[in-house]
Amino acid sequence: MPLVYSRYAFALTLEHTVEAGYCTEKAVIAAEGGAIFVYDGDPSVLCRLLDCRRVIMWRGGAGIGH
Repeated sequence: MPLVYSRYAFALTLEHTVEAGYCTEKAVIAAEGGAIFVYDGDPSVLCRLLDCRRVIMWRGGAGIGH
């Protein structure tokens, strides 16, 4: 699947839910393909896995804990 993302400069990667500690494979797959991705999820988890300088945060984690 990362090859799919290699054709695009950007990828929209939205989690099913925005909860503290929740992160699926969506962003990792987009990053492996080389895309800069728009992410909606827990940034604290994502930034431990990937270089967040290549991420555009959708809401900046505004929905976590609310």
